[in-house]
Amino acid sequence: MKKAVALFLILLPTLLVGQVTPLYQELIATSPVKPSIRESEKLNNYIQTLREREVKSEKKLLQLIFKTTHQNFLKSYSQYADLGELFVNGQFDCLTATALFGIILDELHFDYKIIETNYHIFILVNTENDQVLLETTDRLAGLVDDPAEISSRIGSYRQNKIVKSDDNKLYYNYSFDLYHEVSPDQLAGLLYFNQAIKAYNKHDLLKCSSLLEQSMRIYESLRVEELAIVLVKSVLESNLSIEIKSRVILKYKNFIVSKDSPVASR
Repeated sequence: MKKAVALFLILLPTLLVGQVTPLYQELIATSPVKPSIRESEKLNNYIQTLREREVKSEKKLLQLIFKTTHQNFLKSYSQYADLGELFVNGQFDCLTATALFGIILDELHFDYKIIETNYHIFILVNTENDQVLLETTDRLAGLVDDPAEISSRIGSYRQNKIVKSDDNKLYYNYSFDLYHEVSPDQLAGLLYFNQAIKAYNKHDLLKCSSLLEQSMRIYESLRVEELAIVLVKSVLESNLSIEIKSRVILKYKNFIVSKDSPVASR
């Protein structure tokens, strides 16, 4: 196995000082919070350390990655935290933690899939012998390698049920059931989408519209379509000018027409 590990290390190029991975560059561009060069280099150095570790198998390396990534980067859960916040102060959510693991797995050439459901996102990794599920927000039990447990968790995710953490909050139920593989590049669209949700919850409808448009350019998913309809209805009921309302309606008119949703200007 040591010979295989040595070959594995040779095939993976070394990152230069100050260099960041292409996927990192693509995903961090979505964030209003920009990590410093030192914070970016921390990720580079961490990945390089993983490259140089001698391990018995891909699975052992994956276990090491899961443990040490939580120790080094994921400090406190914060819903809708953007990717920059993860590197600056350790705040993360389900999506940004998944994005971080995606960057690392990409650089180490793992065979993995990112799966999104209505309210969740997780990773499936194919190692040389079996499949491993990564629930990135669960540092204690988030790495699952038992086939029966993986099947059980996926079955639970497919139900697309909202896990309510606060009875005083209103939760939106999507009209669709989503279980879909997302490419690493499409994560940028989801990161913009989460920021759009955050802006909508703060009643900043114009910022929501702008972020949703950026999300749509990268990844036109069912969730984008549904938020576009909700946004247009909220804009129509707002105190924004007729001109601004018209611009928003025009931007998302295709979604409104496709849903046969009656929208009248006011």
